[in-house]
Amino acid sequence: MVPWKRIRLELAPTADEPRGSVSRAYLLQLPLCASGRIDPIVVQSNPLRATARRYRASETDQSGYIVQARERWLCVHGPAADAASEFASFADCALAMGGTVGILEDAGVELPFLVKAIEEC
Repeated sequence: MVPWKRIRLELAPTADEPRGSVSRAYLLQLPLCASGRIDPIVVQSNPLRATARRYRASETDQSGYIVQARERWLCVHGPAADAASEFASFADCALAMGGTVGILEDAGVELPFLVKAIEEC
């Protein structure tokens, strides 16, 4: 059985934020295979458990579900993939401690986020 994990992503250094930012983060709950990739079959069998929460110091938090759409995973406000309710997305990739994930945010800009924590949940 693929274990569900809680993954914390924090903004990596960028031109605008040379030190990165702990106040701009995502908390994801996903089933990860040994390779660190999301198991799409487990997500499909329990879609309400695959969740995302976006934190920003200057804005209201956003939360929702993670659904697969082609080669990407979408963070959406409802449990169904709907472009109107999408607030972020990222490529299907391995999530490993210290790795970087490019997240395309609602403003249409992709930013790098560091995998800062992965815990059993």
